[in-house]
Amino acid sequence: MKSLFLNVEHEIKFSKIRSEMNEERRFNSHYLAVAFLMAGNIELEALIKPYFEGKVYKG
Repeated sequence: MKSLFLNVEHEIKFSKIRSEMNEERRFNSHYLAVAFLMAGNIELEALIKPYFEGKVYKG
């Protein structure tokens, strides 16, 4: 089976992001899809990470 990860670093970063999520998000396919994208793109990670950390106002 072909891996969906770009390389080993992408897979390691995804695992790190996932391990930092709370349990509800860690098993949610929507959050995992975003984490997968974040792990493969530094600019995208910088834009989205504040939302994951709860640092963005939720009005």
